[in-house]
Amino acid sequence: MANTNSHAFLLFNERAGISPEPTFKNLIDIKELLEKIYQPAISAPISATTPDTTPLVEEKKETKPKKFDANAPDLWEPLIQRLIADGFDETKIRSDFQQLGIKFTSVPMGNKIMELYSLRYGGFSSYHKDNTNLDFEVDDELKPVAESSSLASCRNLVKENKELFAEVEKKYGVPSHIIVSLLLVETNLGQDLGSEPAFYNLASMALSNSIDHVATRISKLKLGQGQKSFVAQSLLTKSDWAYEELKALLNYATAIDMEIMKIPGSMYGAVGICQFMPSNVPLYGVDADADGKINLFQLADAVHSVASYLQQNGWRKGLTPIQQLAVLRTYNHDSVYAYTVQAVATRLSAKGKASNAMLAQNPLNLVRPAGVYRYRGARSGVKLKPVRGYSDLLGINPNPKPLSTLKKLEK
Repeated sequence: MANTNSHAFLLFNERAGISPEPTFKNLIDIKELLEKIYQPAISAPISATTPDTTPLVEEKKETKPKKFDANAPDLWEPLIQRLIADGFDETKIRSDFQQLGIKFTSVPMGNKIMELYSLRYGGFSSYHKDNTNLDFEVDDELKPVAESSSLASCRNLVKENKELFAEVEKKYGVPSHIIVSLLLVETNLGQDLGSEPAFYNLASMALSNSIDHVATRISKLKLGQGQKSFVAQSLLTKSDWAYEELKALLNYATAIDMEIMKIPGSMYGAVGICQFMPSNVPLYGVDADADGKINLFQLADAVHSVASYLQQNGWRKGLTPIQQLAVLRTYNHDSVYAYTVQAVATRLSAKGKASNAMLAQNPLNLVRPAGVYRYRGARSGVKLKPVRGYSDLLGINPNPKPLSTLKKLEK
């Protein structure tokens, strides 16, 4: 037996290329020897003839993004899933969207993109290509607010709610003629609250995060690479904004216990007589009648809420006309909006009686600053009239100021 083992050890030594003299006292020596013998074979490179058994990694094929289909049965599913993830009740949300149906509109987001494009690039490229010198005209959309019948309606509203407006002026320092003028411009004193549910417009805007969603609305724009990037980024930004307003609207509907589809709103989702964006309701809204709800479709709540907003954004007694304009522009950033509210308020106030006769001779002098453009639906171009100064707007100054003064007014 001993001879057999010695012969085996000699064979091991021979294969390992070592001297036959060493003896192996234990199994550890044998283990080390075996590792020395077979390690070169294990670490040796694979022969070119050895088949490669490494599993192949399947290459991913690029898939084109699914084209937007406004009639797809799962149209609203991305919004639904997003709202559920943000904590809204799934059953309630699905019920709300079921009422909405498959109906989708590209109008609000399309118009918003056209406005942003015009502000950024100075109007449509096709318009400027054919017209090097812009013509200007009165802003037709705001003509009705200066009519005598509209001013009479404002006076009647204040007279019929004298105590309400007196209370508001005392509490917030905002006079009645400012508030009622703002309500006139916003909703014609509550007569024009919007032709579509705010939910419909905001949901459509929140969904519209790519050019495909508004392609038909912006087809007249000639988009270079820079313009296309601008539009694409604007869509992402505005769709996120609309989504936040959509959430605020859903919360508001619950707060006032009103069915979501029965809340009318503007093209961009503003609600109530005072046209607050839903996210502004908890910030500035006032429950004036203490019924536990901030109902902006009720006059008292709407009037208090307007005054609350203006006060929190800088309104105080003793402001100059230009300072008042600055505060009004926080309510709506459009310059012509602020000028219009101020012009109507001046005619309604006792201090404005001296200018009424002159303004009455040109009641449509409600205009937009030069260089600021607005998209007008089907029109292929934008025709606007320049503002020369606040006094000129009211028809007070017989000597119009140069356009250079506009820059100071706008700052």
